[in-house]
Amino acid sequence: MISPHFSWTKIDEKDYLANGVAIMQGVELLGAYKIGDLYGATNTVTFYDYGKDEDFFESLKEFYDELQLDIDAQEENGVFPMYYEIFGDGKMLSITKLVNNPVVTIVDLFFREGKNVYGCHTYLPKDEKKVTLADLCQNYQNIGYIVDEINKL
Repeated sequence: MISPHFSWTKIDEKDYLANGVAIMQGVELLGAYKIGDLYGATNTVTFYDYGKDEDFFESLKEFYDELQLDIDAQEENGVFPMYYEIFGDGKMLSITKLVNNPVVTIVDLFFREGKNVYGCHTYLPKDEKKVTLADLCQNYQNIGYIVDEINKL
């Protein structure tokens, strides 16, 4: 698993809600860290274990492709998929925006280690337009660190 960067500060479980750390049903939260500020609030990076799912990446790509074209489904799911990129076997970058809060740009880095799928979740400034993996790694130290760690697995 990925080790947190030395500059990250672990968020105590009692402070998850105050820091916007999402708890998702069926997904194990492995850890949450403060990595800086964004729009006057704490920017976080969180790690999740999605469990065993052989079709995870194919299903997610298919879902995003359909969702990009279906405005009603975007409203229903509350998310608009801006961009995704496969960056190796069992590795995927996902950039989404919340439909009801378009100032939030979400970065998810999904990866397979062993039989499980893991995800790393953080945020970008709302006006960021350069969202390829190469651009994000170059422009955001924390994302570059995470991608380097994923690629070492």
